[in-house]
Formats: sequence, C-alpha cells, structure tokens
Amino acid sequence: KEKVEMISLALEDAQERFNLNRLGEETSAIDSSKPISVRYREQKKRFVRLVQTVPGDLVSTDEAGSILHAVIDWIDADNNVVAIGGAELDFYQALEAPYASANQNFVSVSELRQVRGVSEVIYKHLRPLLSALPAVDAVININTALPEIMRTVNGVAIETPIDEESGAELSASRPAFFNNNDRFNQDEQANTEGFKTVDEFIKS
Repeated sequence: KEKVEMISLALEDAQERFNLNRLGEETSAIDSSKPISVRYREQKKRFVRLVQTVPGDLVSTDEAGSILHAVIDWIDADNNVVAIGGAELDFYQALEAPYASANQNFVSVSELRQVRGVSEVIYKHLRPLLSALPAVDAVININTALPEIMRTVNGVAIETPIDEESGAELSASRPAFFNNNDRFNQDEQANTEGFKTVDEFIKS
C-alpha cells in the first residue's frame, strides 16, 4: 500500500506579536522611583503589561519591571545595569552554569529563557506572544494582534493590562481582516481591510 505523507502549512503575521527588539530602542539608565507614565516609553509600558498577563496573577508590576530591565541589559552593548532587577555579565557569570549576556538584539525569542527573572512558566506563556524581528521599528498590527497583545492597550499612566474579558471583547470588536487578494477567502462580502489607521481604532 502506497504511503501518503501530508504537509500542513500555516502563515502568521509576525506583527500580531510583540517584537522584543523594540525594547532596545532606549537603553539609558531608568529611574525606578518615577511613575510608569514618565519612566518608560510606550513599548516598554506595553511589555510590562504583557508580562503581567501570565495567568494566576503570578507576576506583579514590580516583577514585570525587573524583567523588562533584565531584557534591556540583555540587548544593550554595555555592562552597566540599567535599573533594579537588571543583569549584566557579572550576574550570568556567577551562575552555576555560567554564560554571557548577548549584548545585542534578540536573534530568537528562545533567548528570553536565559534572561534573569524569566522562569519556565513565564517563558511558556510569553513565547507565542513574542517575535524577534530584526526591524526594530516594526509596529504591532492592530488588525491581527493577539488577544493578550490587545490587553496591553491601556491608559498612559496605568501599569497593568486590561482584564482578560475586556481584552477578548476588544479583539472581537475589530472588523474582520482579510487581504482582498486572498484566493482562499471565498466570501467576497467578508473582504475588508480592517482598521486603516490608528485613529480609526481609537474612535471605535
């Protein structure tokens, strides 16, 4: 009997996820005593909120901030700890199985597991929500962003993500998004370009 092998393929929009390399845009020292609204730029605030989406409220805002600082130190080229919870060469060299921080952009999301403060539980939750795109200016596509990414949309001074139910509602309220040239989409009436601008999304 002839053996038939099947190959399954799927395409995903990398911009539906959070790009870790956006966190390397600013790597100067951070004053942890300042409120988050002025301490971080938007991408860093979003990452702090995203880390807090780990189920069971396992990660506090302060712990999420420490992980952010360690990620920034993993990316930046110097050996100066950026803020509380950060980690540079001295920290990693003192481990039982020592290694060095990358001091460059992430090549793979899997590197995150080596960053200080990122436990296996945290990594398993974040892994499918992250990318490591070389284009650091690649923005999140609001039309395809995953529900957990949508939860990072919050007030400028709010350190925590919106709740899970609100994130799901926000995701579901978006217009369907299909490429008008998608030959796999048979329902022509469903074809739409989603939100064309950020203002459209905000006004909705």
